[in-house]
Amino acid sequence: RGEYVAFMDDDCTWHPERLDRIDRFLRRHDPQPAYIATQTVLVRAGPQPSYALDPELPSGESPCRVGAPMMVVARQALLEVEGFDERLPRSHDWDLAIRLVDRFGGRLLAEPLTWAEDLPGLTTDPDKLRTASRILLEKYGRRSPVSHPLTVRLHRAFAHKMLMLEQGPEGRRHYRHAASLAPSMMTNWATALLAHGGGRLYRLVTGMVARHRARREA
Repeated sequence: RGEYVAFMDDDCTWHPERLDRIDRFLRRHDPQPAYIATQTVLVRAGPQPSYALDPELPSGESPCRVGAPMMVVARQALLEVEGFDERLPRSHDWDLAIRLVDRFGGRLLAEPLTWAEDLPGLTTDPDKLRTASRILLEKYGRRSPVSHPLTVRLHRAFAHKMLMLEQGPEGRRHYRHAASLAPSMMTNWATALLAHGGGRLYRLVTGMVARHRARREA
């Protein structure tokens, strides 16, 4: 019945002032955006808990890599894009974001207004990943929608997850689509070629890159 819809997951917590801040953000814009996303603090439990901000984007860029609890959508916009694709066992929120950005554009409220436990869950379930991968390849494999950066990031994320789970053919297909959608991004071609060298080589090289980045940031 409301004008806007906000979502929640069972492993997330909202900032106590989240809805008030979103309301103030909407009132500052005319016309009001049909879709906005806030940032999330990812909480990694353990002997030394760590925290990471997601997504790390400037406020002017369309929101990407969004989880449902980060999304606020005008009810009419949600109905026009026909809501979530219920065939998807994973990445249904990302798929919804692509369709919303395609139709209405999107805004990022660059404030961490949600906390989320960084748990593997469906992320590492190979069967669910394969199912989602094939549906998303069918939907976004051969076209470049308005939400171009979102789609490229989606393919890169799925490629990486599939290769880390030794799902080589699926991972390589996603990297090829990322490269074809953004041919000027040399990293897409480099990772696509690396993926063709086999899962073991891919995991070795990406592990080395991740460790180097962690040392540099430390």
